[in-house]
Amino acid sequence: MKKYIKVIIVISYMLLSVCMLLTINVQAEEADVEVSIETDANKVQEGDTITAILKLTKNTELSGLTVRFTYDTDILMLVSVESIDDVLPSATIYPDKDNINDNGNIGYAFAMAGKYSGTGNLMKAVFKIRQGAALENTKLVCSYSDASDFNGNALMITVKEATVKIMCGHKKTKIEEISASCTVSGSKVTKCMVCGATVGKEETAALGHDIQQTVIKAPTPTMEGKLKIQCKRCDEYEINYKLSKIDIAEMTKLIKCENDTITNAKLIANEPYELKVKPYRFEGDKIYYYVPQSYKLLGVGGKFEKKGTIPNVKDMTIADYEYIAELKADIAGKNELEIVYQLYLLSANGDFVVPEGETMYTYKTFITIEDKKTDDKVISTTPKTGDLQKVIVTVFVVVCGIFACGVAVSVLKNKNFLK
Repeated sequence: MKKYIKVIIVISYMLLSVCMLLTINVQAEEADVEVSIETDANKVQEGDTITAILKLTKNTELSGLTVRFTYDTDILMLVSVESIDDVLPSATIYPDKDNINDNGNIGYAFAMAGKYSGTGNLMKAVFKIRQGAALENTKLVCSYSDASDFNGNALMITVKEATVKIMCGHKKTKIEEISASCTVSGSKVTKCMVCGATVGKEETAALGHDIQQTVIKAPTPTMEGKLKIQCKRCDEYEINYKLSKIDIAEMTKLIKCENDTITNAKLIANEPYELKVKPYRFEGDKIYYYVPQSYKLLGVGGKFEKKGTIPNVKDMTIADYEYIAELKADIAGKNELEIVYQLYLLSANGDFVVPEGETMYTYKTFITIEDKKTDDKVISTTPKTGDLQKVIVTVFVVVCGIFACGVAVSVLKNKNFLK
């Protein structure tokens, strides 16, 4: 057991020694001079301008320095380049600032007798992103670097390169529209035609159902009605309702003539009467009204005159709405009163609307017209049948008598003539 422990200790010591040697070697290989290429923006779009600075970030008394780097001329266009003498004076740059040669290479060279130990900016280059540049990362890549000290000894140098990402400016776009439906919201999506990115989105609210109410069959005193409520735009919303029967007895109570129901009224010929009709209300899952629209008095000599106009049915109730007309008949007898009703729906917001379909109902009843009476004696407005017969008989008798007399006279004359 002790033997194994010794082996483990030896191996651990050897590994530690190797790590120390590697660390010492790394430290020995540490750069004497460090140079970096830094840009003022790392994300740009076509047409943008960026500035790249060649910067000396570490220096151990160099006397000579040369750095060259390249760039992609399909993406970057060199606008200007100039030396910065903050640290190393009188450096040479390529291309010359007065003669820009946009060939994808930039160079910096410095050589002076003496020792220079400062750090700072060495050179500035300005680029413009070309139109139609590829949407990708582009680099300012170091292609050559060299540094030496006052004695001409080479110094170890490292160069940190720069990367710039070309972003799409989304200047060419298209709109993809998804129409809203009754229950699902829609949208307008703006997409870039170059990169396909979504650059804008606008939500449009769902339209809601466009309700249409259709009376398939209007209710009558003997049959229920049928009502269909459906959406005009979609097939998702449809409800079928039953409309309850009309209570004809209740409807009769709503038709008044001089404080009496019209079915019991006995009107006097040639006398005007005020007829009042109220709307009839019934319920069949929803509240509906039959509202009187027109009257007719059918029969020999019957007349009908409306008084006023039909008011707006909005906010109407049975209690405060009456349709008034003047009723008059010329000749006694049995007449038929016809009232035509229009079907209205009381909507949720309190308005009255006329549904589509079969929405009219015609109510008919008979009324009796009598001759006018004064002091319990009838003052006839027309000749009576008995009187007419007496006149005819009297005239007939008189005519016959005259004829008989004429015949008798003629006979007597003839007899006298014969004698």
